[in-house]
Amino acid sequence: MTSIAIGLASASDNFHLVEEFKGGVTDFPEFMTRLADVLEERGVIEAGELKRAANLAYNVHAMWDERRSAESAGISAFAAIGAAGFATALHVDALRALGRYQDVPHKKLPPAIHHILKRSGAHP
Repeated sequence: MTSIAIGLASASDNFHLVEEFKGGVTDFPEFMTRLADVLEERGVIEAGELKRAANLAYNVHAMWDERRSAESAGISAFAAIGAAGFATALHVDALRALGRYQDVPHKKLPPAIHHILKRSGAHP
């Protein structure tokens, strides 16, 4: 999730957000909130959804509890995989909105995500 966010901050000419995050001035949720605000201003319609999906995938370790049942742990992991896939797909859409989309390598991301989710039992 950090790579996607860093790429979008760079693509939107807001690398200062990355420097603040990497420098410890902001944490990931704050970085994503500020990035979503910038992206929304630049015309990325689903910037808020991107923020929520990226935060869910990024924070799966914070939700992890060894005391959970195997079924609950599996669902938590599955949710994180789905959120990461959704964030990655929204990343491609954001690049299009910013005018920074390129077929190589971005064209292969949505089909790859679809394949991963299908293999994991999801029905996209």
